[in-house]
Amino acid sequence: MGRLMNSYKVIWDAAEQDNGQIDIDGMTRALVSKQQASSSGAVGAEALRRSTRIDRSRDPLFNQSKMYSELFRMLGWLWVRDKRSLFRTTPFGYAIVDNLKAGRRDQLERLLQYSLIGITLPSPHTELQGVTNHRPFSFFLRLMEALEGWIDREELIVGVLAIRDDRIPNVFADMVAKLTANRTRAGAIDRAAAAVASANHVQHNTLQNYTRFPLGAIAAPEVGWAVEGRVKIHGETRIVRRLTHRGRAMAAQIVAARDVREADIEAFSLEQRAQFANYSMYSILENAGYDPAVFAVERQVARAGCKRLLDSLGIDQPGTFIYSPAQQASLNVLDLAERLAA
Repeated sequence: MGRLMNSYKVIWDAAEQDNGQIDIDGMTRALVSKQQASSSGAVGAEALRRSTRIDRSRDPLFNQSKMYSELFRMLGWLWVRDKRSLFRTTPFGYAIVDNLKAGRRDQLERLLQYSLIGITLPSPHTELQGVTNHRPFSFFLRLMEALEGWIDREELIVGVLAIRDDRIPNVFADMVAKLTANRTRAGAIDRAAAAVASANHVQHNTLQNYTRFPLGAIAAPEVGWAVEGRVKIHGETRIVRRLTHRGRAMAAQIVAARDVREADIEAFSLEQRAQFANYSMYSILENAGYDPAVFAVERQVARAGCKRLLDSLGIDQPGTFIYSPAQQASLNVLDLAERLAA
C-alpha cells in the first residue's frame, strides 16, 4: 500500500498543474518521470518509447496507469469527470497526500483503512458487472472474524468476490455456514472456488488474480488487519490470512456501526444529501485523528442541514455509521457539498 500511496502522490502533484485534472497518459508521464514505473527494464523516456503501442490495450504502461485509476476511483481518491478518461483529484485524496507529505503516519494509516472500508459497489465512480450491493472489505473482515479469525484465497473467492448483493437477508450467515461446512470436507474449499469460476465463465486463475489486492491490502503494514499464516487442514497446509488485534477491532467497529448505502438516502433532497456528505467526511476525519475543534462549526452547520436524514437513519453521533461520500455520493451531490462547505 505504501507504493500505491506514493504513486498517487505523484499523480496528485501532476494533476495540480491542471486544476486537479489528469488523464491516463498524464498519469503515465508523471509516474515515469518520477521513476515510479518502468517498461522492458527501462525507465524515463526510454520506458515510454518501449511501452507505446498503436493498440493501447497492449501498452504495458497505459494498462498500469489504467489499473491505478480504477483502484484510486474505488478508494475515493479520483473521480471521473465529463469524459471517461479524464479524472479529478478529490478531498479524500488531498487528505492522503497531505498526511503522506507531512509524515503524519497515524492519521494516514487510519484514512487508508477508511478508504478500504468505504469501498462500495457499484458506485457513481466505479462499476463491477453483476454486483448490485456490496461493501467488500466490511464483508471480508466480518467473515474472517466469524471463521475462527482466518481465511484463505479460495475462500475469499467464494465468500467475498462471488457476493452480488450483501443486503439479501441472511446472506452473511448463509455464507459463514457454507464456508464452515466446506472446511469439514476434504477438497471442498477448492471445488467451491472452481464452481464460482465456472458459473461466471472465467478462468480460476483470473479470480485468484483478483484476490491479490484485498489479500495484500489487509496485510499491508499501513493497514495491519491481518498477517500471513499457515493452517493444516485435511493433511494439506494452506496459506491464510489471520486477523490481528487491529483487524478484530475494526470488525467489531463495523458490526456496531450503521452501514449507510445510497438507496437509504436517495429519497432526500440534493441539499440534504450534500450536507450529509459533508457531515460524513467530518466524521471520517475525526475518526482518523483530526482535531474536531478545527471543523466544529462547519460540522454543526452540516448536521443541521441534514437533520431529517440523520433522524431517519437513527444517527445521533458522528463515528457511529459507515458512509464515505467520496466513494458513494454522485458528482452532483459532491459538487454541491463542496459549495456548501466553502
